[in-house]
Parts: sequence; C-alpha cells; structure tokens
Amino acid sequence: MGIAVGRIGCFLNGCCYGKISYQAGVCFPAEQNSPVFTQQVIDGLITSSAKFSLPVLPTQLYESVAYFLIFIILLILERFKKFEGFLFWIFLLLYSINRFFVESLRFYEGNFILPNG
Repeated sequence: MGIAVGRIGCFLNGCCYGKISYQAGVCFPAEQNSPVFTQQVIDGLITSSAKFSLPVLPTQLYESVAYFLIFIILLILERFKKFEGFLFWIFLLLYSINRFFVESLRFYEGNFILPNG
C-alpha cells in the first residue's frame, strides 16, 4: 500500500516519468520546475520558455494502480497462505513482473520517444 501511495507522490512531483507519447501522455507545467520539464530543456526537446513539457507516459500512475491491485491480491491470498513467507514471495513475484513491464515504458537517457509515438 505504501509503494502505491509513494508513486502518486512521484506523479505529483513529476519524477519517475515515462517516455514521450503523444497518444497517452501527460504534460507537466513549467512553473512546477518538475524533473521531466527540466530534463526536456536540457535535452533540447523544448525551450526554457515553454509553458508545458512534452507529453510523457504517466508510469507513476501505472505503477500505483498495479501496486493497489497487488495489495488486494495479497489480502485475498492471505486466507489461502500455505506457509510462513508465502505472501512475501507472492509479493516479490508480482512486484518484479510489474517492474519488468513498467521499466520498458520509463524514460532513460537516449530513449525519449515511444516508437510510432
């Protein structure tokens, strides 16, 4: 539950963002001086006088929803736990699967834009 709330904080801060996507992106305002806006200025994708960043995938929100779902799954599985540590291992499995998919959408230097985006 804590990780899900923390990712909402990441979204509000503008960090941990995804690649540029004109179809499913969110723009961050310049006055917040968010990390996404600053990085796009540094990379020369926008000028410092721009009012908004280019649209980026809200991977923070994708993760937050996934972690809420993981929390619900763990609550349901608690009734059926087989041994001590069962829920911990299920959490690690689901967390790892989620991170694998979200990391492919996240921005890293050199992979600004989604293909066909």
